Amino acid sequence: MTGTALIAPSLVTEQERRDMLVEAEVHLPTASRSDRSNWKIVDGRQLLGPARFSYSLRGDIRQQVQRRVADRAAKLVDVPVQPIQSNYLYYFRGDYLGLHHDQARCPLSAIVLLGGDAGPLCVHSEPRAISIEQFSDFDPTVEHEGSRFMLQQGPLLLWGGLLPHHRDPHTAVRPAIIVTFCLGIEGQSSP
Repeated sequence: MTGTALIAPSLVTEQERRDMLVEAEVHLPTASRSDRSNWKIVDGRQLLGPARFSYSLRGDIRQQVQRRVADRAAKLVDVPVQPIQSNYLYYFRGDYLGLHHDQARCPLSAIVLLGGDAGPLCVHSEPRAISIEQFSDFDPTVEHEGSRFMLQQGPLLLWGGLLPHHRDPHTAVRPAIIVTFCLGIEGQSSP
C-alpha cells in the first residue's frame, strides 16, 4: 500500500461478508446509539466531530474475521499489524459521522459495507492540526469535500489514525450496515 487509503477487495471474502451481515442484523435491535453534538479532543491528539449513528460490539463471527483481516492487511501495508477492536455500525436516514481521527491505538482501519446503501467515506488528504476552533465551521449535516471512497466497490483500508475522515449524512431509504476493524501496529504500546 503506497498511499493512505485504498479499496482492497482481498481483505474480506464474500462468505465472511455474508456471515457478518447476518450476525449484524441479529444484533441491530440491541445496538447502542451514539449522538454526539459537540467537538472534542481525546488524549491530546484524536479529533472527534459531531456524530449520530448506531453501533454494536457484539458478534463472535466478526471477532473471528478480525484476525484474518489483520493478517491480510499486514501483507498489503507491509507492516505487522494486530487486531485491536471492531464493531458493527448502522446508519439510518440522517445519520452521519463527523470529521474525526481514529484512536491512537488504531492507526489503520478496515471498513467494509455489509449491506444496504452507503454514501462515500470522505478522506481528507492531509493531516490537520488539532484545534476545535479550526473545525467550528465544519457542519456535519451537509456534504463536504475530500477523496470519496465508495464502499460498494469493496473494503477500504485507511490510515485513519493519521488522516481525518467523515461520512456525510445518510440519505438512502435502506440503512447502511458496516463493519469496522481497528488495527494496531505490532510492538507499539497503546495509550
